[in-house]
Amino acid sequence: MNVSIKCLAQLSKSEQCNYLKSTIHEVPEGSSVTDLIGQVGLREEEVKTIFLNHVIVPPETLLNHGDRIAFVPPTGGM
Repeated sequence: MNVSIKCLAQLSKSEQCNYLKSTIHEVPEGSSVTDLIGQVGLREEEVKTIFLNHVIVPPETLLNHGDRIAFVPPTGGM
């Protein structure tokens, strides 16, 4: 199944997870956000907030085909 992701601020890796436009990733059925974090080469502690289809979710949330995910790092005051 395919999901699209964006990585904000210092999490952005142009080939894996861009901040300018969504990057499409194929993930196995039954994958969680945590699985996706590892797949794009991030560490869980680098991600403070996860938006899934514009709603904040915990890392154990399961993904569905077509989901849109944004990873936000910790920033000042968070």
